[in-house]
Amino acid sequence: FFLMDCVVTPLKTLMGFSVHLNVQLKFYNLPYSNEFKESIVSLSQTGRSANSLAREYNVSVSTVTKWIKQADPNNTKVLSSNERALIKENKRLKEELDILKRAAVLMAKS
Repeated sequence: FFLMDCVVTPLKTLMGFSVHLNVQLKFYNLPYSNEFKESIVSLSQTGRSANSLAREYNVSVSTVTKWIKQADPNNTKVLSSNERALIKENKRLKEELDILKRAAVLMAKS
């Protein structure tokens, strides 16, 4: 899951020899496949906890939780700005339609 890059810098040079003591490790997250994410989400839907899935598949709990939230169609917090705008417009149009229906009923009674 990780790609490791190791950087070793010399601290001292003694009689032409470098003494390497300072070691820095950098870890890079590789992207997870959609198939892997979907399998984790489906396992969570069977009742498995995010903690147990994270431990078993060596993924952080916050990542598993994020995937579960993203898979929930009722969760509007993970939608794109375009999707949120469409939901907002849809709500506005439904309100307008409701107003027009009420006006039509009132006009029919007159």
